Amino acid sequence: MEQMKKLVIDGQILQTDAWYRGMGKYLIELLKELNKRATRDSFEISIIFNKALNQDKDRFNILFAECPNIKQLHLELPVTHGRPSSPRIYKKKLEKLTAEHSGSDTYFLITALFFFDFFAEFPSNCKKLILIYDLIPFLFWRELGEFFPANFYMRRFETILEADHIFAISESTKKDLMKCLGLPEERITNINGGFSRFNGKTSRPAHLRLPNNYILFPTGNLPHKNNEAAVKGFEAYRQKYDSEAVLVVTSSFNKGSKERLSILSPNIIFTGHISDSELDWLYQHASVVLFASLHEGLGLPVLDAISYGKPIVASRVPVFEEMSLVAFYFFDPHKPQDLVKAIDDAVSRKGLSAKIKRYPAIMNKYTWNNTCLSFIDGLNHTKVNNRKRKSKKPYIALACVYPGIAGQIGRKAEVLYSSLSEDFRVDFYFDFGQFSPHDSERPTFIDYFNVNVLNISRLNRHTYKKYKCIIYLIDYSSIPSRLAQRASILPGIALINRAQTSTIDQQIFMDLAISNQLATYQTAEATCDLGNFIKEIGSLMQYKGKQ
Repeated sequence: MEQMKKLVIDGQILQTDAWYRGMGKYLIELLKELNKRATRDSFEISIIFNKALNQDKDRFNILFAECPNIKQLHLELPVTHGRPSSPRIYKKKLEKLTAEHSGSDTYFLITALFFFDFFAEFPSNCKKLILIYDLIPFLFWRELGEFFPANFYMRRFETILEADHIFAISESTKKDLMKCLGLPEERITNINGGFSRFNGKTSRPAHLRLPNNYILFPTGNLPHKNNEAAVKGFEAYRQKYDSEAVLVVTSSFNKGSKERLSILSPNIIFTGHISDSELDWLYQHASVVLFASLHEGLGLPVLDAISYGKPIVASRVPVFEEMSLVAFYFFDPHKPQDLVKAIDDAVSRKGLSAKIKRYPAIMNKYTWNNTCLSFIDGLNHTKVNNRKRKSKKPYIALACVYPGIAGQIGRKAEVLYSSLSEDFRVDFYFDFGQFSPHDSERPTFIDYFNVNVLNISRLNRHTYKKYKCIIYLIDYSSIPSRLAQRASILPGIALINRAQTSTIDQQIFMDLAISNQLATYQTAEATCDLGNFIKEIGSLMQYKGKQ
C-alpha cells in the first residue's frame, strides 16, 4: 500500500488583503485542485492559519466549502511587529505540528515568502517546499526598494536557498531564480497557472459612468506596472486617431497617483476596488485589454483576457512571450509611441482572427489542473537539500568587489553562494573601494545571511590559513585594487570576466597569476553560465595543492 503523504500548507497570505489579489487567487485555485486529489493521490492536506491575523470567518467558510478535504488548523503563532527575525517559538510550534505525523512523508509548503505581516519559515523535521511568484522587487530595486525594507526582503532569500524544492509560476520566474540566485534547474519546477472565469451573475459597476468604447487596463499602483508610459501611449493614440475611447484602470490608486496619471490623460476612469462580478462585466464589454508591465511573474489577468476572447495589447516581456509569440499585439514597454500603433492595430482588429486562433492552445496549456499535476510531480521528485544538513564543512573564502556596487562580476558572488554553500562554509571578503554599501544600486542579500562578511583588508596571510581555497572574482574594476593585491600574494582560484577586462589588464593579471601559481578560470561574457566553473572548483583546488 502506498504511503500516505502529508502536506502542510502555510495559508497566512489568505488572512491578508492578498485574498482579493493575484497571489491570493492563485493559491485558492491551487488549493481547489489539490482538494480533488487529497484522497485519490494518497495525500493528507492541512492548511495553517494564524490566530493573530485576520479572523474573517467568511473566508474560512468559503475555503471550507471549496476545499472540504483540506483540514484547517488555526495556530497561535507570533507575528512580526517590525521584527525581521522570527522568535524560536515560531519554528518550535511548526515542528510540533509536523512531528505529529512522524513516520509519514511530510512536506511543508510556504506560499508567500515576501509578506511582512507574518513570518515565513520552515520547520526542520520535514521536506521543505516553497512557491515563488516573482523576484520583481529584487530586479527593480531602484524603483521598488522603498516598498520592501531590505532587512525583511533580503533576509528571506536564505529561505529560498534552504528549500528542498521550489515551485515557480512561470518559466520567466524560474529563469530569474536560476540567474539571480544560482539555483540548479533540477530544484525548480515551473507550474504555471490558469485562467479564472467568473461563474456567477455579472453586474455592471453602478458607481462608474462607462462609455461604450473603452480599453480595460488591469494594473496596480507599483512602478513596474509602467502606468505612466501606458497612459502616455494611450493619450497619444487618442490624439493621433481622434479616438473617443477612455482607459478604464482597475485596482486601487491613492490620490497622488490618480492626479499624476490624470495630468497625462484626462480620459481615465479609475474603478477602485470592485467585485469579481463587476470585473467580469468590464472584461466582457471591453474593446481591448491592455497590459504594459516591465516584468511579471505570470500575469493572470492576461489569461483571463484570453478566456474572454478579447484583443490583447501586451508589453514585449519574457513572461508574455512565453504564453505566445504571436497571439498579442506586442509593443516595447519603454516606448509610448510603440504602444500607439499596437492599440490602433488592436482596435482596428488587424490580424485578429489569426491571433484568436492561438487562444485555445494557450487555454489548454494554462489550466489549474495542469498546474496541480506539475506541482504533484515536483513534490514527488523532491530531493533533500543538504545545504544546512551537512556538518563540518570545509571553509572557503570568496573575494570580490561589493555586489551592490559592482557590475556583473560582483553579482556572481550571489549566484555562486547557492552552489558553494551546499559543500562549503563560505566567508565573503568585499572590496568597497572608494564606495560604501550606502552607495550601492541595491543591497546584497548576502549582508543579511548567517555568514561572515568582512572587508578585503581582513584577508591576510594569517586568515588565509583557515581556508581550503580562496576564490577571487575579477573584472576591469578589480585590477588596480586591494582585491588584486590580495590575489597577487595569496594564491587561489580567479574567475576573470574577459568581457569587462581589457586585453592589457588581462595579460598583466595572467602574468601575475602565473608567477604566483594562481589558478584562473575565464568567462567569455558577464552573463555566462557558472555551472562549469562550479564543477571545476574541485580539480582547481587539487591543482593548488590545498586539499
